[in-house]
Amino acid sequence: MSTAQTDIEQLQMKMAFQEDTIESLNQALILQQKQMDDLQFQLKQLVSKMSAIEPSNMASEKISFVLISFVIIVLISKTF
Repeated sequence: MSTAQTDIEQLQMKMAFQEDTIESLNQALILQQKQMDDLQFQLKQLVSKMSAIEPSNMASEKISFVLISFVIIVLISKTF
């Protein structure tokens, strides 16, 4: 085989590998976007539910804030 032919084949293999890598990265990006969309939806629902609760005093407000923070951390950790 000639050097030019060998070079062409190597370039074709590199290009195929790059195309496969790009496709893999694209699929990972699509999955991460879906996970972020799901988290945003869940967070909006949680904030809506928590907003509907009227705390009777400051202690209740602090508990609500801690609870919301905990749920957000749990949701994020499940995603990643």
